[in-house]
Amino acid sequence: MAALWQYAVTAWQLVTRAIWFFLQSLVRRLRPPGSDARRKFRARAYPGSRDREYLVHVPPSYQRQERLPLVMVLHGCNQDHFDMQTITRFDELADRYGFVVVYPFITGYRGVRLRNCWGWWRRGDIRRGSGEVEDLWNIVNAVRRSHRIDPDRIHVTGLSSGAAMAVALAVVHGGKIASCAAVAGVAYGESIWALGKYPRVRKTSKTVAEMNQAMGSKKSLTPLFIAHSADDHVVGLRAAETLRDSWIACFGIDAGSADVTQGTHGRTPWSLTTYADETGASALNYLVLKGYEHGWYGGARGPFSIPDAPDVSSMIWSFFSRHPRRAKKQSVQSSVTERLRLKAS
Repeated sequence: MAALWQYAVTAWQLVTRAIWFFLQSLVRRLRPPGSDARRKFRARAYPGSRDREYLVHVPPSYQRQERLPLVMVLHGCNQDHFDMQTITRFDELADRYGFVVVYPFITGYRGVRLRNCWGWWRRGDIRRGSGEVEDLWNIVNAVRRSHRIDPDRIHVTGLSSGAAMAVALAVVHGGKIASCAAVAGVAYGESIWALGKYPRVRKTSKTVAEMNQAMGSKKSLTPLFIAHSADDHVVGLRAAETLRDSWIACFGIDAGSADVTQGTHGRTPWSLTTYADETGASALNYLVLKGYEHGWYGGARGPFSIPDAPDVSSMIWSFFSRHPRRAKKQSVQSSVTERLRLKAS
């Protein structure tokens, strides 16, 4: 009798779960294109996983039979997903160019850290199969289940701690991430000593060793766009230099291919250096600005935004649009478009 009762309970649980997933699927199908959705990610069984919130923005032009690019945007410390949605203006770019944007929120965390910081220095949060980096990849998968996403055009960017976690995602899941952009971020596996006006960063060789260990046999180059201000006193420029050098050393990027363009935004100077891989394809963009503090350059007004600066969101999308996964990469000369866009800013 007890066994029959247990079978009945299990069957009822399976039926109710099936009904729940059917209703959720129906709601997603009926949700009008172009709207935003607040979603919940439920913690998984692997170590360090937590319940998390995230936002999904879908452009009004979205047709359910087409596959769109996906851009994940990660907030920095003392920010949340709503802040990044506001200051980056990625929703406007998504509506104009046709891609889906997802804004994860750290939601909850353990340990001593500033409010809402991603754990980019914590080994358990930047290793495959555990912690925040794995939760973020599973959020990507959740969006892929609810929308038609092009698997060759999944990109990630972020600010500060979000930039560091974007870099971690590009390392750990490099074969799946098409390209990455880091705004005022740090290299993979850095310690908290990498922060400050004069950061104490690790040797490039040690960073590369950590990257290789994290990637293992799945090592794959993810093209990277770096944007950093030489006058950032929260994360000094040396951190960006180490990130650049680690990418060059780890993936065999040709340092001699450096193509430098300089210009000004108003009276504020900038320089853009483009590097190619061994095939001559664009693999790394390194944008250095001067005169700006820590924040998102060219963003809308909001926390940690610098409105009077080059429009880094447009530059990042331009970079992403030219770097699909497994697609035939364009020559380093394609960076001319990027330089002209920046010069016009």
